[in-house]
Amino acid sequence: MKQPRFIHGDLWRGNILVSKTGELMAIIDCDRALFGDPAFELATGWMIDADFLGGYGLQPDASPEAVLRRRLYKLLLDLEDCYFLRHEYDNPTASEELAPKILSAVAELEAAF
Repeated sequence: MKQPRFIHGDLWRGNILVSKTGELMAIIDCDRALFGDPAFELATGWMIDADFLGGYGLQPDASPEAVLRRRLYKLLLDLEDCYFLRHEYDNPTASEELAPKILSAVAELEAAF
């Protein structure tokens, strides 16, 4: 990352409002917006598909450094979700289901270093 960019922080289809003709009308739920690494915007993975990337206008950087940063950002987001699922949304089952995925990601990242 050479220069921070303004990123939404929670960009997915549910936060993008388009008209029936496909015109962008609004981007909502900007409480996580910040200046940071554009790779963070594409870290979640579950919402990234060809249609999304076409509308976003940017393909993820395939360099090893960018891939590693996205993996680290995904881990950060999963840790946050694990906490919020248990303590804010009173859903310990979902939190417990996410925990092994987090531990696996940590092990994979540890091997990468």
